[in-house]
Amino acid sequence: MSAPLVIAVPAKGRLQANMEAFFARVGLELVKPRGVRDYRGTIANLPGVEVAYLSAAEVVELLAQGAVHLGVTGEDLVREKIPDADQHERKMRVATKYVNLTRDFFSSHGVTDYRIVESSGATEAAPAAGTAELIVDITTTGATLAANGLRVIDDGVILRSQANLIAARAANWDAVARASARSVLDRIAAQTHARAFREVRTRFARCDDALIAEAKQRFGVETPFGGPTSSGMLTLHCPPTNVHALATLLRDNGAENVVVADLGYVFSRADPLYAKLEAGLDRRHDGAR
Repeated sequence: MSAPLVIAVPAKGRLQANMEAFFARVGLELVKPRGVRDYRGTIANLPGVEVAYLSAAEVVELLAQGAVHLGVTGEDLVREKIPDADQHERKMRVATKYVNLTRDFFSSHGVTDYRIVESSGATEAAPAAGTAELIVDITTTGATLAANGLRVIDDGVILRSQANLIAARAANWDAVARASARSVLDRIAAQTHARAFREVRTRFARCDDALIAEAKQRFGVETPFGGPTSSGMLTLHCPPTNVHALATLLRDNGAENVVVADLGYVFSRADPLYAKLEAGLDRRHDGAR
Protein backbone atom coordinates (compact mmCIF):
# COMPACT_ATOMS: atom_id res chain seq x y z
CA MET A 1 0.00 0.00 0.00
CA SER A 2 1.39 3.38 -1.00
CA ALA A 3 2.24 5.99 1.65
CA PRO A 4 -0.17 8.97 1.87
CA LEU A 5 0.47 12.44 0.50
CA VAL A 6 1.56 14.48 3.53
CA ILE A 7 0.69 18.18 3.82
CA ALA A 8 2.37 20.08 6.67
CA VAL A 9 0.40 23.04 8.02
CA PRO A 10 0.79 25.52 10.91
CA ALA A 11 -0.48 24.19 14.24
CA LYS A 12 -1.54 27.49 15.81
CA GLY A 13 -1.94 31.24 15.48
CA ARG A 14 -3.23 33.51 12.75
CA LEU A 15 -1.39 31.52 10.09
CA GLN A 16 -3.31 28.37 11.05
CA ALA A 17 -6.66 30.21 11.02
CA ASN A 18 -5.97 31.75 7.62
CA MET A 19 -4.77 28.41 6.25
CA GLU A 20 -7.89 26.55 7.42
CA ALA A 21 -10.14 29.25 5.96
CA PHE A 22 -8.27 29.04 2.65
CA PHE A 23 -8.63 25.26 2.41
CA ALA A 24 -12.30 25.43 3.45
CA ARG A 25 -12.95 28.02 0.76
CA VAL A 26 -11.76 25.61 -1.94
CA GLY A 27 -13.81 22.72 -0.52
CA LEU A 28 -11.01 20.99 1.40
CA GLU A 29 -12.15 20.54 5.00
CA LEU A 30 -9.31 19.73 7.41
CA VAL A 31 -10.42 17.33 10.13
CA LYS A 32 -8.82 15.80 13.22
CA PRO A 33 -10.50 12.42 13.78
CA ARG A 34 -8.93 11.98 17.23
CA GLY A 35 -9.77 15.46 18.56
CA VAL A 36 -8.56 19.06 18.40
CA ARG A 37 -5.36 18.33 20.35
CA ASP A 38 -4.18 15.80 17.77
CA TYR A 39 -1.25 16.81 15.59
CA ARG A 40 -2.31 14.58 12.70
CA GLY A 41 -5.39 15.03 10.57
CA THR A 42 -6.96 14.33 7.19
CA ILE A 43 -8.99 16.06 4.51
CA ALA A 44 -12.68 15.15 4.51
CA ASN A 45 -13.72 12.93 1.59
CA LEU A 46 -10.21 12.88 0.15
CA PRO A 47 -8.48 9.57 0.91
CA GLY A 48 -4.73 9.20 0.65
CA VAL A 49 -3.93 12.56 2.25
CA GLU A 50 -2.50 13.10 5.73
CA VAL A 51 -2.23 16.52 7.39
CA ALA A 52 0.62 17.18 9.84
CA TYR A 53 0.24 20.10 12.27
CA LEU A 54 3.62 21.67 13.05
CA SER A 55 5.24 24.99 13.86
CA ALA A 56 5.93 27.22 10.85
CA ALA A 57 9.68 26.60 11.24
CA GLU A 58 9.21 22.82 11.42
CA VAL A 59 7.19 22.93 8.20
CA VAL A 60 10.20 24.45 6.42
CA GLU A 61 12.61 21.93 7.91
CA LEU A 62 10.53 18.95 6.79
CA LEU A 63 10.10 20.45 3.32
CA ALA A 64 13.88 20.82 3.05
CA GLN A 65 14.34 17.18 4.11
CA GLY A 66 11.65 15.90 1.74
CA ALA A 67 9.84 14.37 4.73
CA VAL A 68 6.52 15.92 3.59
CA HIS A 69 5.14 16.55 0.13
CA LEU A 70 3.50 19.95 0.56
CA GLY A 71 3.62 22.58 3.29
CA VAL A 72 2.02 25.90 4.18
CA THR A 73 4.38 28.39 5.82
CA GLY A 74 5.73 31.92 5.51
CA GLU A 75 7.83 32.86 2.52
CA ASP A 76 10.26 34.59 4.88
CA LEU A 77 11.07 31.27 6.57
CA VAL A 78 11.39 29.43 3.27
CA ARG A 79 13.84 31.97 1.88
CA GLU A 80 15.78 32.04 5.15
CA LYS A 81 16.05 28.31 5.76
CA ILE A 82 16.34 27.17 2.13
CA PRO A 83 18.56 29.83 0.53
CA ASP A 84 18.99 29.93 -3.24
CA ALA A 85 22.65 30.79 -3.32
CA ASP A 86 25.89 30.39 -1.39
CA GLN A 87 26.34 32.92 1.41
CA HIS A 88 29.47 34.80 2.38
CA GLU A 89 30.76 36.17 5.67
CA ARG A 90 30.65 39.96 6.03
CA LYS A 91 31.64 42.54 8.74
CA MET A 92 28.54 46.48 11.54
CA ARG A 93 26.19 44.94 14.05
CA VAL A 94 22.84 43.73 12.72
CA ALA A 95 20.69 41.61 15.01
CA THR A 96 18.44 39.09 13.25
CA LYS A 97 17.07 35.57 13.14
CA TYR A 98 17.09 35.79 9.33
CA VAL A 99 20.79 35.45 8.64
CA ASN A 100 20.67 34.29 5.02
CA LEU A 101 18.00 36.79 3.96
CA THR A 102 19.95 39.61 5.58
CA ARG A 103 23.22 38.66 3.91
CA ASP A 104 21.61 38.30 0.51
CA PHE A 105 19.87 41.69 0.82
CA PHE A 106 22.97 43.58 1.95
CA SER A 107 25.13 41.89 -0.66
CA SER A 108 22.71 42.80 -3.46
CA HIS A 109 22.98 46.45 -2.36
CA GLY A 110 26.76 46.43 -2.07
CA VAL A 111 26.74 46.75 1.73
CA THR A 112 29.75 45.04 3.29
CA ASP A 113 30.58 46.98 6.47
CA TYR A 114 28.52 44.98 8.96
CA ARG A 115 28.46 41.77 10.95
CA ILE A 116 25.56 39.57 11.96
CA VAL A 117 24.51 39.24 15.60
CA GLU A 118 22.30 36.16 15.65
CA SER A 119 19.20 36.75 17.76
CA SER A 120 17.68 33.98 19.84
CA GLY A 121 15.18 36.14 21.73
CA ALA A 122 13.37 39.45 21.21
CA THR A 123 15.29 40.94 18.30
CA GLU A 124 13.66 44.38 18.74
CA ALA A 125 15.40 44.70 22.13
CA ALA A 126 18.91 44.42 20.69
CA PRO A 127 19.54 48.15 20.00
CA ALA A 128 18.39 49.16 23.49
CA ALA A 129 20.60 46.45 24.97
CA GLY A 130 23.57 47.79 23.03
CA THR A 131 24.22 44.58 21.11
CA ALA A 132 23.29 45.93 17.66
CA GLU A 133 22.71 49.17 15.76
CA LEU A 134 20.20 47.71 13.31
CA ILE A 135 17.81 44.79 13.30
CA VAL A 136 16.24 42.70 10.56
CA ASP A 137 12.95 41.21 11.69
CA ILE A 138 9.42 40.45 10.56
CA THR A 139 6.60 42.87 11.40
CA THR A 140 2.89 43.11 10.63
CA THR A 141 1.78 46.50 11.98
CA GLY A 142 5.06 48.00 13.21
CA ALA A 143 3.60 48.48 16.69
CA THR A 144 6.31 46.43 18.43
CA LEU A 145 9.03 48.31 16.59
CA ALA A 146 7.53 51.67 17.56
CA ALA A 147 7.23 50.57 21.18
CA ASN A 148 10.98 49.95 21.17
CA GLY A 149 11.86 53.25 19.50
CA LEU A 150 12.48 51.66 16.11
CA ARG A 151 11.11 52.24 12.64
CA VAL A 152 11.34 50.62 9.23
CA ILE A 153 13.74 52.54 7.00
CA ASP A 154 12.32 53.65 3.65
CA ASP A 155 14.43 51.35 1.48
CA GLY A 156 14.81 48.58 4.04
CA VAL A 157 12.02 46.16 3.14
CA ILE A 158 13.70 42.87 2.26
CA LEU A 159 10.62 40.78 1.57
CA ARG A 160 6.85 41.15 1.77
CA SER A 161 6.05 37.71 3.12
CA GLN A 162 2.80 35.78 3.07
CA ALA A 163 1.83 32.17 3.58
CA ASN A 164 2.63 29.87 0.66
CA LEU A 165 1.79 26.30 -0.26
CA ILE A 166 5.21 24.75 -0.85
CA ALA A 167 6.07 21.41 -2.51
CA ALA A 168 9.10 19.40 -1.35
CA ARG A 169 10.94 18.06 -4.38
CA ALA A 170 12.90 15.62 -2.22
CA ALA A 171 9.73 13.84 -1.05
CA ASN A 172 8.67 10.46 -2.47
CA TRP A 173 6.44 11.58 -5.32
CA ASP A 174 5.07 8.26 -6.53
CA ALA A 175 1.99 7.98 -8.74
CA VAL A 176 -0.41 7.83 -5.79
CA ALA A 177 1.11 10.93 -4.14
CA ARG A 178 0.89 12.82 -7.43
CA ALA A 179 -2.75 11.84 -7.89
CA SER A 180 -3.60 13.03 -4.37
CA ALA A 181 -1.74 16.30 -4.93
CA ARG A 182 -3.63 16.80 -8.16
CA SER A 183 -6.95 16.44 -6.31
CA VAL A 184 -5.90 19.16 -3.89
CA LEU A 185 -4.36 21.54 -6.43
CA ASP A 186 -7.20 21.10 -8.92
CA ARG A 187 -9.72 22.39 -6.38
CA ILE A 188 -7.52 25.31 -5.40
CA ALA A 189 -6.98 26.31 -9.04
CA ALA A 190 -10.69 25.96 -9.84
CA GLN A 191 -11.79 28.07 -6.89
CA THR A 192 -9.11 30.70 -7.50
CA HIS A 193 -10.23 31.03 -11.12
CA ALA A 194 -13.88 31.24 -10.03
CA ARG A 195 -13.17 34.10 -7.61
CA ALA A 196 -11.76 36.17 -10.48
CA PHE A 197 -15.00 36.09 -12.49
CA ARG A 198 -18.77 36.38 -12.34
CA GLU A 199 -21.02 34.37 -14.64
CA VAL A 200 -23.14 36.54 -16.93
CA ARG A 201 -26.02 34.90 -18.81
CA THR A 202 -28.43 36.33 -21.33
CA ARG A 203 -30.35 35.47 -24.49
CA PHE A 204 -31.11 37.65 -27.48
CA ALA A 205 -31.17 37.18 -31.23
CA ARG A 206 -28.84 40.07 -32.12
CA CYS A 207 -25.84 38.60 -30.29
CA ASP A 208 -23.07 37.82 -32.77
CA ASP A 209 -19.31 37.22 -32.92
CA ALA A 210 -18.55 40.93 -33.34
CA LEU A 211 -20.34 41.78 -30.10
CA ILE A 212 -18.55 39.01 -28.24
CA ALA A 213 -15.20 40.19 -29.63
CA GLU A 214 -15.97 43.71 -28.38
CA ALA A 215 -16.86 42.36 -24.93
CA LYS A 216 -13.60 40.42 -24.76
CA GLN A 217 -11.54 43.41 -25.85
CA ARG A 218 -13.22 45.96 -23.56
CA PHE A 219 -14.03 43.92 -20.48
CA GLY A 220 -11.73 40.90 -20.45
CA VAL A 221 -14.56 38.38 -20.63
CA GLU A 222 -14.20 34.68 -21.36
CA THR A 223 -16.62 32.41 -23.25
CA PRO A 224 -16.42 29.07 -21.40
CA PHE A 225 -18.88 27.36 -23.74
CA GLY A 226 -18.20 29.22 -26.97
CA GLY A 227 -20.52 31.67 -28.70
CA PRO A 228 -24.30 31.94 -28.46
CA THR A 229 -26.46 28.85 -29.03
CA SER A 230 -28.97 28.59 -31.85
CA SER A 231 -31.57 30.02 -29.48
CA GLY A 232 -29.34 33.01 -28.69
CA MET A 233 -28.40 31.81 -25.21
CA LEU A 234 -25.01 33.19 -24.15
CA THR A 235 -22.83 32.52 -21.10
CA LEU A 236 -19.88 34.79 -20.33
CA HIS A 237 -17.37 34.98 -17.50
CA CYS A 238 -16.53 38.56 -16.60
CA PRO A 239 -14.19 40.19 -14.02
CA PRO A 240 -16.36 41.57 -11.17
CA THR A 241 -15.37 45.20 -11.78
CA ASN A 242 -16.63 45.06 -15.36
CA VAL A 243 -19.97 43.30 -14.80
CA HIS A 244 -22.16 46.40 -14.92
CA ALA A 245 -20.48 47.79 -18.03
CA LEU A 246 -20.87 44.42 -19.77
CA ALA A 247 -24.53 44.20 -18.78
CA THR A 248 -25.05 47.70 -20.20
CA LEU A 249 -23.41 46.72 -23.50
CA LEU A 250 -25.59 43.62 -23.80
CA ARG A 251 -28.79 45.52 -23.01
CA ASP A 252 -27.90 48.31 -25.42
CA ASN A 253 -27.64 45.65 -28.12
CA GLY A 254 -31.00 44.02 -27.46
CA ALA A 255 -30.78 41.89 -24.32
CA GLU A 256 -33.90 42.16 -22.19
CA ASN A 257 -32.46 40.48 -19.10
CA VAL A 258 -28.90 39.85 -17.95
CA VAL A 259 -28.39 37.45 -15.04
CA VAL A 260 -25.21 37.64 -12.97
CA ALA A 261 -24.16 34.89 -10.54
CA ASP A 262 -21.20 34.04 -8.34
CA LEU A 263 -19.09 31.07 -9.36
CA GLY A 264 -18.08 28.31 -6.96
CA TYR A 265 -15.50 26.50 -9.09
CA VAL A 266 -14.28 26.63 -12.67
CA PHE A 267 -12.57 23.35 -13.50
CA SER A 268 -10.53 23.49 -16.69
CA ARG A 269 -8.87 20.69 -18.62
CA ALA A 270 -5.52 22.33 -17.90
CA ASP A 271 -4.58 22.60 -14.21
CA PRO A 272 -1.86 25.31 -13.97
CA LEU A 273 -0.97 24.53 -10.34
CA TYR A 274 -0.47 20.81 -10.92
CA ALA A 275 1.41 21.52 -14.15
CA LYS A 276 3.77 23.76 -12.19
CA LEU A 277 4.28 21.02 -9.59
CA GLU A 278 5.06 18.42 -12.23
CA ALA A 279 7.48 20.76 -13.98
CA GLY A 280 9.29 21.34 -10.69
CA LEU A 281 9.49 17.63 -9.93
CA ASP A 282 10.83 16.91 -13.39
CA ARG A 283 13.65 19.40 -12.77
CA ARG A 284 14.85 17.45 -9.74
CA HIS A 285 17.11 15.41 -11.96
CA ASP A 286 18.69 18.60 -13.30
CA GLY A 287 20.00 19.57 -9.88
CA ALA A 288 17.44 22.35 -9.23
CA ARG A 289 16.17 23.04 -5.72
